[in-house]
Amino acid sequence: DGKPEVLILVYGRGLADLRLFVFNPNGSLRFAYRPEKTLQYGSEMMAPPYLVGQFVVTSGPDGRKYIWTVSLHNLWFPSVVEKLDARGQVLGAYWSNGHVRVLKDAVVNGRRVILAGGHNNEHHGASLAILDYENPSGSAPAENKNYACVNCPAGQPLGFLIFPRTEISRAIQTRPFVSEIRAGSDGKLTVSVKQSDEPAATEAERLTSPVFYTLEEQQRLIEAEEGDAYRYTHAHLERIGRLNHTFGPRDRAEFFPVLRWDGQKFAQVYPASKTLSSFAHRAAR
Repeated sequence: DGKPEVLILVYGRGLADLRLFVFNPNGSLRFAYRPEKTLQYGSEMMAPPYLVGQFVVTSGPDGRKYIWTVSLHNLWFPSVVEKLDARGQVLGAYWSNGHVRVLKDAVVNGRRVILAGGHNNEHHGASLAILDYENPSGSAPAENKNYACVNCPAGQPLGFLIFPRTEISRAIQTRPFVSEIRAGSDGKLTVSVKQSDEPAATEAERLTSPVFYTLEEQQRLIEAEEGDAYRYTHAHLERIGRLNHTFGPRDRAEFFPVLRWDGQKFAQVYPASKTLSSFAHRAAR
């Protein structure tokens, strides 16, 4: 309506304080929100509290504003991306079987979407979900029933990818996650997957070890390339005896396969210019 409202995430001593507060222009409280639904994964019940960890605000074609929140379960792996209107009504919800770390408003294949990146607990890899902007709903697909939501709203994301865990995260026992998503004007997506985000024992900087994946609009994998920090982390782990070889082709081979949900199961995906046998040969060299 052209008037400035204020949105604040409050982190207090008690779990009841951890929610999104939205205030009217005159300072009065418009609404406070966090999800209160109990979910079932396999035979486990995941009861509240869910803690709102981040939000973004987007504009619809008619200029209306929408609030997208990410809430994490206090103890276990579920998280939820929810679309709220300006009065705090939930318009759609997508439940993830791993923590969502980043949201990106984008246009993919001519369709407006929300890209949700994070971690996938079923495969211990990083995940990317492509959600319908107008109607985000459903839950992350899973083959293991312990990571499949029993009572979530029906539906699946428009696309779902899992990026593999490499020896760096295995060596220091960290969880890879999507840390950044870039949508280019040419329709390509660049997805940054951090294998770790831990402070080194003897260094001031953090061991971030990013791998950058490039995708075309139809989720076709083009390439993967390590960042400078990935090679630095690998060398650091060599120095302290956690890895026993220098970085080379066998390490790049660990960037694949990417798993893509085809509606029924996860399929292995490699760059179109490469084959499974070529990667196996490279890894063995």
